[in-house]
Amino acid sequence: MHVLMTRLSALFRWRRWRAGNDSGSAAVIIAVVLGGGVLLGSAALSVDVGRLYAEHEELQSGAEAAAMAVALNCASPTATSCGTTLPTATQYANNNAKDGASAVNVVCGSGGGLPGCPAQPSGVLSKCSGTVQSGQSYVEVRTSTLTSSGSTLLPPAFSRAIAGYEGSTVHACARAAWGTPGSATSLAITFSLCEWNALTGSGVTYPTAEFAISLHGRSGDSVGGCDSKNDGQSGLNLPGGFGWLDSTGSCTASTTVNQTVGGSTGTTMTAECETVLKADISAHTPVLIAVYDTPSGTGSHAYYHVVGYASMMLTGYFWSSSNKLASWLSNKNLCSGSDRCLYGFFTKALVPADATIGTGTNYGATVVNLIG
Repeated sequence: MHVLMTRLSALFRWRRWRAGNDSGSAAVIIAVVLGGGVLLGSAALSVDVGRLYAEHEELQSGAEAAAMAVALNCASPTATSCGTTLPTATQYANNNAKDGASAVNVVCGSGGGLPGCPAQPSGVLSKCSGTVQSGQSYVEVRTSTLTSSGSTLLPPAFSRAIAGYEGSTVHACARAAWGTPGSATSLAITFSLCEWNALTGSGVTYPTAEFAISLHGRSGDSVGGCDSKNDGQSGLNLPGGFGWLDSTGSCTASTTVNQTVGGSTGTTMTAECETVLKADISAHTPVLIAVYDTPSGTGSHAYYHVVGYASMMLTGYFWSSSNKLASWLSNKNLCSGSDRCLYGFFTKALVPADATIGTGTNYGATVVNLIG
């Protein structure tokens, strides 16, 4: 008996269920198989509890994939609602099941025309663990066991023969939210809110025409009254235009809304930055750009107050006569000589990015995240 208990203890340590789980199903197996004999019960327990764990992982993966798929539809800039959610959720849930079958019991949430979420049925232990922020748009997907034969019970491998156990229904739940970024890892550059307002009509016009904004040079250049002239400060652009942010060397910077972040001096583009910019430009997909409202300091002690994140489609750049990339949109170099410019246009888009969801002003960028 001591050997059996040691094996059981090791088995339980093997893997923890997620917060709010179907451990009740495992408890049923443990109770019935031990009544069928210590040795046979131990073998049945090892196999059938393992099947429950595997079933839960399939259902959880399916619920997460389904929640993300529905949230992506909801967050689309062209969508007026989340659309037909159940077929989408079922497709992604089934694709994550080995037998191609799982039950999608509930698709609910807030925003996009989703119905509110009902209380979990009595006895269901797997609940979503994430916390939904007040006013946040999200979708919740609940899944449960459904075999290819149509049964809602996961049948046992051995326990039925030993102790008459007929199987259990396993449940899973996932949530995905969408909204404007509250913090993000973006390109290590920042545009002024003044210039964003001027180029988008304060967010009314998307997409906007291609433009070139300078980090250095282009004397007298101004957009909407925003001073984008460097004014002799190497690598620093105050109060308009865009400037470098301190980065880790990969040409990216991690920032948070309402955070004051350090600027980086210098007008040279690093090899790492050029690699990142070329990849973003060739992908023809929007990227996150930090937007600041208040700059301060000078030189190596420059700082920018981040107020949000814009979505920008990069089209090219000019750093020197030998370090340039003509715009893929216009096939032109929009800057020359001693200019240091980035080309592109602002757009309203769903941006794939390493970001968390916040509640600040939307400057055109939307992100989607799993939240539990």
